[in-house]
Amino acid sequence: REFSMACTLRLWDSYVSDKQFAAFHVYVCAAVLLSFSADLKAMDFQEIIMFLQKLPTHDWTAERMDVILAQAYAWAEQFSVSHM
Repeated sequence: REFSMACTLRLWDSYVSDKQFAAFHVYVCAAVLLSFSADLKAMDFQEIIMFLQKLPTHDWTAERMDVILAQAYAWAEQFSVSHM
């Protein structure tokens, strides 16, 4: 609902190709939140809740989603149990 079809397809393509969907999803969520960190830091709790219920991602492109996924993948690799 928040992402365009191109972004949704790119996101699901990554989810389907990853063996650990649930773990990777956490990092994707963190990367999305980080992309809005400046906005979120300026809001109070109620504003944050309203903002998160309708993320302003309507103008995101597949390339923007690639950046989010790259960050999520980097974190997933950095914090994976196999690298510790």
